[in-house]
Amino acid sequence: MAEKETKEEETKKITISVKGIRDDLYKNVTDLAKHTGKTIGEITNDAYRTFIGSIEGIRNISQNFVEGAKSALPRYIDNFKKLEVTAEDLKDFGQKVAFRNIDELTFKNVTDEDIQKYVAFIDGVKILRIPKTVKKSTIIRISTFVDEIVQD
Repeated sequence: MAEKETKEEETKKITISVKGIRDDLYKNVTDLAKHTGKTIGEITNDAYRTFIGSIEGIRNISQNFVEGAKSALPRYIDNFKKLEVTAEDLKDFGQKVAFRNIDELTFKNVTDEDIQKYVAFIDGVKILRIPKTVKKSTIIRISTFVDEIVQD
């Protein structure tokens, strides 16, 4: 199989003149070719492959970084008069959620673990209703500007 690939590569070789190559870089490539027993064309092909592979690797890393950063940011749920949220609702978002500017926010059928896992913070809520399965201390740690916490 390797022989077949080498033959196919050999048939696709063409002569190319490249302008603007610095003398010192060309000398380094020539020296490298002499020391390795490769041709300047083989060294150049290797360099192009490495460069293109590096660019693709950087592009993948960058894309993964952006996607990771997006998933780390909370999804904002805001500006509701009255909102009821269940554990299933929280799970459906697929990321942490931040609640803000809600007159009455009610968590129903949620546990302390659900809050810790899915709620980034709560801000600007007039009345916050939580079930007895959620500790007030868990809510207080992630809350700002909550007028009243009611545990039902």
